[in-house]
Amino acid sequence: MASSPSITDIPRIGVNLGTWTYYGAEQYRQNVLMNPGFEPTYEGRILEVANPTATTFEDDVNWIGEGPANWYNGATFSVRSGVSTGATGQISGYNPNSGGDPIFTCKGGCPSLNTGDEVSMYYTDPPAAGAIASWWTSDTNLIQTNSDHEPNSQGSYSLQATLNGSGHRLDSYLDSYGGIKTINYLPVTGTWTISFWAKAVNASSDASVSVNLVRLSDGTNGNTNFMSQQNFTPTGSWQQFSYSFTGAETANLGTLDFSVVLSGSSGAILLDDMTLGPASGGPGGWRNELVSTLSALHPGVIRDTQGQLGEPFSQRTGGDTAHGPSSYNGPTAYPNFTYTMADFFALANAVGAEPWVVIPDTVTDAEIQQYGQFLEQQQSLYHFPEIMIELGNENWNGLFRGAGIVSAASYGLVAERDFTLLQEAASNDPTVKMVGGGQYGNPNQVQQVAENIPSAPYIAAAPYFWGCQDTGQSTSTYLTEMFNDGWSNPANEMIPIAEGLKPGQTAVTYEENLTTTGGSATTAERMPIQAGYASGGALEQQILRVMNSGFRMQNVFAFEQLQINGQDGVYGYTGQCDANPPSGTNVPLWGIVHDLNASSNLIRPTGLAVELANLAIAGNFYPVNTSMYPNVTGAAFLASGKWSALFSNGTGSSQSIVVTFPSGTVPAKMRQLSYTSGPTDLNESSPLVTIGTGSVTSLGNNQVSVTLPAWGAVALTP
Repeated sequence: MASSPSITDIPRIGVNLGTWTYYGAEQYRQNVLMNPGFEPTYEGRILEVANPTATTFEDDVNWIGEGPANWYNGATFSVRSGVSTGATGQISGYNPNSGGDPIFTCKGGCPSLNTGDEVSMYYTDPPAAGAIASWWTSDTNLIQTNSDHEPNSQGSYSLQATLNGSGHRLDSYLDSYGGIKTINYLPVTGTWTISFWAKAVNASSDASVSVNLVRLSDGTNGNTNFMSQQNFTPTGSWQQFSYSFTGAETANLGTLDFSVVLSGSSGAILLDDMTLGPASGGPGGWRNELVSTLSALHPGVIRDTQGQLGEPFSQRTGGDTAHGPSSYNGPTAYPNFTYTMADFFALANAVGAEPWVVIPDTVTDAEIQQYGQFLEQQQSLYHFPEIMIELGNENWNGLFRGAGIVSAASYGLVAERDFTLLQEAASNDPTVKMVGGGQYGNPNQVQQVAENIPSAPYIAAAPYFWGCQDTGQSTSTYLTEMFNDGWSNPANEMIPIAEGLKPGQTAVTYEENLTTTGGSATTAERMPIQAGYASGGALEQQILRVMNSGFRMQNVFAFEQLQINGQDGVYGYTGQCDANPPSGTNVPLWGIVHDLNASSNLIRPTGLAVELANLAIAGNFYPVNTSMYPNVTGAAFLASGKWSALFSNGTGSSQSIVVTFPSGTVPAKMRQLSYTSGPTDLNESSPLVTIGTGSVTSLGNNQVSVTLPAWGAVALTP
């Protein structure tokens, strides 16, 4: 073991919180309704200039959703790089250009632009009758309006129903993840509350608002009605209505349907700021189950990445009713509705984690000032040891080109300027740490990012591993491949990245996990390997190898995700796999938590690996020489004079190892990943994989002996 630490005050392993969904297990919020304030969709785009003139310029891609002619008239823009950096303006004309590069006309003429300049653009989609973002309706008597809203609202819009004697209905469907469900991911149990604001506008006396919640039949069980339909009578002034009921779920696995019907003979009804969900929740408005599960994992960091890449600052703060959904790939019928930074910071504080926030590349100079002031305000509340700020998500990845800056040189140029302005706006608070992101599979690109963003103390990459699993091999072969993948060989990417940074910069990971989306293996072959007991040991090995390569901070992807459909290919791993997965292949590849149903709340083996690591990680990190034990990787930690350690065993046999610690209190307890039947046990329907106990044998002279299980991981603690 090394005599001095390689990393001081090392954070515990972090996790990407990921996207909030209405349909799957990622239903995070106490108010389960998306867009409860009926706000419009916001679009944010990065336009890379091509063919500029005095009055027009083109975006250099034509494959992003473009919208009809003149769709972006009235949009605002801000130049992010080039001779006119910081200049702002308005779009007065838009030509989709029949499949060519779209053409934008600047109101009053364009600032001086050159090919390759980056331009940020924001646009608010105009409300359309019968299309309420994040709700289900086609009733053209329903439309969003900014003429009036409830008096305490943080938003600007409300829902308007024009009355004509018929009922006008909209629905929110929840927990609807089709045939793969074996439990309800959003169970209606205990006390739930419905509330909303409503106002009658020159309405007839029979004007009413009716609400109902039912779990629709799953084909075996009939509908589950949680309450009788409740009817409310709005008046000529804004008034808040509420109703509470008690739910007790049955075996029905159908979709939840929350319906609202607005009726009356004439006039109109305005509806605003609606809530539905459990009567109690965690700080920041999160479901209690999310807070308790995150607390069990005990992450050192949580990263906020949820597709917010096109959102203006005004949408990143406030509560759920203050903003609408967003898009960064043009107009869409399915925009993304996100949780806000204020609520995210409250969650990080509640679970004892440092926050890592992704702010969009579309940020303007004015917004940078707002972000800096906001961060100061949050630090005055929570006093985090660090706040990580990253500009955009995977800018190198063309999947995010709609609001991304692909060129490492351009990204670095924009990020360095934005980070400098943000630091100034945050009064140069030393706890605000900038993060530059690069491509793990391309260490030279990561090095270029580091060189171009000298103000970023952290440079991040994503050490995913094992991209390919082919059909027809034995379990032993699959497990050997998973533990011995080229992407997890430190010499290939990890060490070159960590050693290629500028002085004062440190390598970190923004994401990491298995990424076995390629290869010809079937779902049945993939499940016991990629989601089985041994996947926890493989992830633990990756965590240890990354740490030993010099990365200070790590974030696993992702907290919650039910499955990934792998049939569309290998996502850029060209040449690594000979074949794509069979049609219909689905695996629970990235979510380390299976569900947030309090009666089940299954944590997958990869999640247990994170929990196990965070039992050991504390204080300073010391490398451990394990070369005398085949495929054993380890690390030790010293906090307040007490030692802890973490080991993985990437072989099919148990191994007894001896560990010698420097002076201090040696570990006396051992926790380990444990299976029920074998290394292919799953936690998809019952907890066959757990964190069990093992024994530590003291040999004297600060030496201990422990036995590492096959394909497993152990944590030694004081």
